[in-house]
Amino acid sequence: MCVGAARMADVGGLKFASREPWAGSAAIVETVPYLRPGNLRLEGPKDPRLEAMLIALLVERYLRLEPIVLPSFLELYEKVMPKATSAARNAYASGLLRTMGADGASPREMVRALSKEILNPET
Repeated sequence: MCVGAARMADVGGLKFASREPWAGSAAIVETVPYLRPGNLRLEGPKDPRLEAMLIALLVERYLRLEPIVLPSFLELYEKVMPKATSAARNAYASGLLRTMGADGASPREMVRALSKEILNPET
């Protein structure tokens, strides 16, 4: 929705921190005729560590929600960002973020713990 709104508002460009292969708006620019001829420039992602963290947080949350489309969602993310998806699976299975949240950990502490999981996944 943000890409469509940016195109309608004649915004010159958007920067994004992470790809989103499930319903990703960056990919839509290439496939939707209305968006293609516009002057909308897309930039991103520039920081692979930030992208991995965002993907891991998103996937871990999606695992908690257990939607019907979960298998398809996970398959797609595993193709695009396998390390971050694996870290999210591990964090979900261990209850890492849920436990830290219940114990009152700060967001910074939770990000650090998940970051360690991304760098050293126990697969």
